[in-house]
Amino acid sequence: MNVVGTQITDALTHGLDVSLYLSTSVFAVALAATFAIWYAVERTLSIHTIVTTRRELFYWAAILFTFALGTAAGDLATEALQLGFQLGVIVFGALIAVVALAYFGGANPVLTFWIAYVLTRPLGASLGDLLSQAKPTAASGWVRSLRVPFS
Repeated sequence: MNVVGTQITDALTHGLDVSLYLSTSVFAVALAATFAIWYAVERTLSIHTIVTTRRELFYWAAILFTFALGTAAGDLATEALQLGFQLGVIVFGALIAVVALAYFGGANPVLTFWIAYVLTRPLGASLGDLLSQAKPTAASGWVRSLRVPFS
């Protein structure tokens, strides 16, 4: 499901040129609507009570939208807002830490679970992108220093 959510966001952004601002907003609304309908029907959003097919369908819809939203929000932050991957890792890691502190401070466990769950996607994507970036070598710096700007 995580691959599907990521591919949906990437297809919209890179294939159809949909703005990251728009896709982030649409997926946030879709996730909120999923949670609202799920809660209205089942009176719970807890993963510990997924004991029926209907609750499982709500769960998988929420998972799909959390991955799509997480990918869109992560790309929005690191690319469109130009935080970069290193600062993205720090920001999303810090946000998860704040959610963890809220949880241990007595905040609603279901709410904190879902917030942290959404934040793990942009954290993982930022970390993966950061670790996969080519590192400059001494040779590449030497070659760059040989370039002469032409006017």
